[in-house]
Amino acid sequence: MGDSILNTTATNEQLRSLLMDQRATRDEYVNAISNQSQAVESIKAESDAKGDKNLDNAIMWYDKFLGFQVVGGEGVRFVFSKIDMQSPDKEYSFCIKLIDERYILVHCAPFVHGSEELVKDLNCNNDLYKFVRTMRERFQIATISGSRFRSIEHDKVL
Repeated sequence: MGDSILNTTATNEQLRSLLMDQRATRDEYVNAISNQSQAVESIKAESDAKGDKNLDNAIMWYDKFLGFQVVGGEGVRFVFSKIDMQSPDKEYSFCIKLIDERYILVHCAPFVHGSEELVKDLNCNNDLYKFVRTMRERFQIATISGSRFRSIEHDKVL
């Protein structure tokens, strides 16, 4: 009986020691996470201060080189130019609206084949950046396909 009590006491001491070590490790992790969180907040504050200037520069760059504009109104209208090399000022646009946490394509000019599926994807993954980029690519593809078709028709006439 005495040996059993001694073994139990030794086990309890080992468990207490292990528990103390675990608590110390937990406290170290809590402090490390707290320090990292403060560092991230500090970086975010600096980034926000610089962000406005960077955002203005980015908007100017997108407009100048990609002919990209975002216009508010009934929804959010995304306007692209510089898609058709033959007519760089020609505008391509679509307008989306958020209703009850679902995106709806209000209009698309010219129509983009498969745009309904793209909106379904947008509503599933909520990746607006990807959606806008894909729509621009689709406008480019439609323009290239259209110019090839016009070229083939023109060659048939000649």
